[in-house]
Amino acid sequence: MRKLTLFIPGLFGPVSDTPSGITLDVPAIEKYFRFCTSRSIQTTGFTQTLFQLFGFPKQDHDYPVAAVTRLVDDDHDVNGIWMRADPVHLRAEREAVVLLDDSAFKLEKHEALILAADLQQVFTEREIELEAPTNNRWYIKLKNLPEIKTIPIHEVVGNDIDKHSANGINKILWDQLANEAQMSLHNCPLNDEREQRGELPVNGVWLWGAGELPKPPRKIWSRVFADEVTTQGLSILTKSPYADLPDSLEMLINQTEEQDNVLVVISFGLRHQQYFDHSGWHDFIGYLEEEWFAGVENLIKQKELDELMLLTGENKLSIKKSSYKKFWRRQKPFPANRQ
Repeated sequence: MRKLTLFIPGLFGPVSDTPSGITLDVPAIEKYFRFCTSRSIQTTGFTQTLFQLFGFPKQDHDYPVAAVTRLVDDDHDVNGIWMRADPVHLRAEREAVVLLDDSAFKLEKHEALILAADLQQVFTEREIELEAPTNNRWYIKLKNLPEIKTIPIHEVVGNDIDKHSANGINKILWDQLANEAQMSLHNCPLNDEREQRGELPVNGVWLWGAGELPKPPRKIWSRVFADEVTTQGLSILTKSPYADLPDSLEMLINQTEEQDNVLVVISFGLRHQQYFDHSGWHDFIGYLEEEWFAGVENLIKQKELDELMLLTGENKLSIKKSSYKKFWRRQKPFPANRQ
């Protein structure tokens, strides 16, 4: 493989320090950080990094995530302006209303359809179509761009929604729509049933990612592997061969060719960062060590891999065969070697 790029958001875990009693035995990851070259990257989060990886320029308005993910969820009507309206649980705390996404609750297909039907009246009054092609990704079709800038759901999970609300000319109108959706869902009998079963009610929708399908840039990747839908949609849009995330680097090598330029997105560790789950993050790092980093040095020295680029959401790090000659560099414990 000529070059492998790993995008691993959430690599460094929750913001607070690693709790006492949890130690990380990750010599391969620590060795990677010892010998790699690193530079900071200026991005605003997961969504922007993904679009830039596929060659889209940085922009001040929404990246059209809804139009892109519809290529995966329901490609019968890809034209027009689409916006995500994802079902969420809003938890009232002492001084905040915190958003929990679908990783915190389970929603069956028939429940998603019932809740979406309940919401339909709210959107129909504004001549907006609502669709629920999947349990956890819902869409609204708009006649015009909403003239607001929204915050991707990945950046809001576990945080106060008031600090991440949309901004722009029509902010008041869209805040009102979100509030009406909350009231409608609050009154839905299905949510009462869910609470009686000890399940979280779906009491809100998060509106984000509006736009039309963009013109695809020049194809960058020979192959793309990922565990999340936006990457899959961008692969379809750019005609980049896509496959689900393999279990390990070894399995990846078996699916690639010598001259491939490969992108791998491992996003499932992000939820441990979002929900301050130190134990889950510890297990995630152990998985990365054993399945993705343990064999890196041998692959590079045996010339099966020319370069491994790592994107963390904060840094861009690179290692090649020549990198291992920098013997004077000291190895630091992970994640103290955050660069």
